[in-house]
Amino acid sequence: MKNHILPPILKALIVWVCFFLLGFLYGSQPGDITGMEIFIRRGIAIFLAAIVAGAVEFLIDRKRITDGQSYLFARMLSAVVIPYIFVMIWIFIPSISGQIILSWLNSFYLFLAAFGAAFFASLLERSLEEIKLQNGLIVLTGFLFILTLVLTALFSIRQPLPEFLTGSPL
Repeated sequence: MKNHILPPILKALIVWVCFFLLGFLYGSQPGDITGMEIFIRRGIAIFLAAIVAGAVEFLIDRKRITDGQSYLFARMLSAVVIPYIFVMIWIFIPSISGQIILSWLNSFYLFLAAFGAAFFASLLERSLEEIKLQNGLIVLTGFLFILTLVLTALFSIRQPLPEFLTGSPL
């Protein structure tokens, strides 16, 4: 699309770097967190990484943007769905073959999943910019984005996470 200087793979790289840096803030020490909490923390990290990367992309592309509303809502929706894409990729191999035992391979797979999710989300953004957004989708996107921001703030401030999020799902 002519509105962009950054190709999707470069945007995915920016998200990946931000995720890596935020991983230290929202990551874990061995034995520190278990269960659902790891998914929540990693989801928060990639959500925030997508927002930071979107801001960087806006600063680079701001003079080329022709439809600001589509541009903004595409990034908001992408930031909301990227944690779900990330978790689906991240749990795929372990759900088929079992836990990845080697820590370096586990870390590599984690960052590969983050990069893949960021790349898919970048492609989603580009596609969403091309369509006319209906009011219902705009309202839903705004609601989900604000809800995700509030939950991110709550889970960032409130440590440890509520018990129902850290225990066994069953």
